[in-house]
Amino acid sequence: MLVRKGASLATLAWTRRALSTEAAWQDLGRGLAARDSKVGGGERVAARGSSVEVQYSALAADSGRLLECTYQSGEPLSFRVGEGMVPPGIDAGVVGMREGGIRALVLPDHLAYGRFGSPPCASLLVEVELVRVVNEDAPSAGARV
Repeated sequence: MLVRKGASLATLAWTRRALSTEAAWQDLGRGLAARDSKVGGGERVAARGSSVEVQYSALAADSGRLLECTYQSGEPLSFRVGEGMVPPGIDAGVVGMREGGIRALVLPDHLAYGRFGSPPCASLLVEVELVRVVNEDAPSAGARV
């Protein structure tokens, strides 16, 4: 069960969006689960080494507390996939996304912030939108990633 009794409105909204799609949850390994809420229509695909811009929100899975949200500032987060600039679960979770796509991720604590998080050892519910793949050498939608 993704939502506990007394969960916040943010958790309920996240869960509603994540469960509203007919796509199945994918096991990406090491406890990471992903589900595409919207498959992007862009030409570029995120791959290891790609420079990307994403909008995302992250909730503590146990309490539903909103921990981070780039939508509030309006500024997307920029990072290079696979270089450890974001939690490992987000790094792995964006691989294969097309520009414009929205993906729900369930990150176990060891793929989130682990004991250094606030709260420590928290699993996260993350919704990530791939705004743009910045580098020109990113794979196109027809290429294998």
